[in-house]
Amino acid sequence: MKKGRQVEEFLEKIHKKTVISFIDKVSFPQILLVWILTTVLFGFYYFLFSNEKSYLIEIATAHRVNEIFTSIYYSFIAATTTGFGDIIPRGSFQAIAVLQVIIGLLLLAVVTSKLVSIKQDVILGELYDLSINGHVSKIRSSLLLFRQNIDRIIVKLEEHALSKRELHSLYNHFAALQDAINEILPIVATKNNEMLSKMDPVNIELTTHSMISSINKIEELLEELEEQKLHWKTDLNKNLVSKILDLGKQVVDHLESADLPKLVAKDLRIRFETIATTISERLEEK
Repeated sequence: MKKGRQVEEFLEKIHKKTVISFIDKVSFPQILLVWILTTVLFGFYYFLFSNEKSYLIEIATAHRVNEIFTSIYYSFIAATTTGFGDIIPRGSFQAIAVLQVIIGLLLLAVVTSKLVSIKQDVILGELYDLSINGHVSKIRSSLLLFRQNIDRIIVKLEEHALSKRELHSLYNHFAALQDAINEILPIVATKNNEMLSKMDPVNIELTTHSMISSINKIEELLEELEEQKLHWKTDLNKNLVSKILDLGKQVVDHLESADLPKLVAKDLRIRFETIATTISERLEEK
């Protein structure tokens, strides 16, 4: 018995999800058109199947309705439950009118929900834009902070004032850059992601440019470290820098599918590949 109930509940959930997903796929104009056509069809039914037992009657004149436009008029009155009382059904048309009211109310409920859904989509879209813009600003701030930290280290190197502690903490800065690029990748690579709308091309270009500039700072830092023959090539540092280059490559690989102009995407790719090649060669040096 329990298994039977579980199967019934499972099938009911599937049915509900199917109905909800179908309603979600139907647009507002489509459902409105269905409501109008259904109402018009009921009007044709009242006109075509009117007989001595089932008919519409005008209260003011006590005459049966014999005009198609009047039948359609009554159909809209019934569907909207306006109830002017100038026309009433007789015979089996009374049951048909009740059925039409039920169908009309259900369709109107769907129309209303669609209107609410459209408004919600607009609001959610605006909230998403604010959220994504704030997130992008946070990422670019993190990249800027990374470059500032590296600049300070380079200045200390040039002044021969870099402490061993600061040298050993390089991996903290590399890890921060890795985290920032990890956040860039899912935003740029939204082509096959239905949950995320596409990022603005201008923001993509600026963010990618900031990322490449940050990676370029690594190249400048490594050059200065090697000139002063300081030991920085720990396994942790090398692995982090390699991961940064891999992530950066994934970002630039998605630029062409991110609505960026081809020339801009190509220039960013060439710039990144040039810097990445130089860094990779430094990593391979003993």
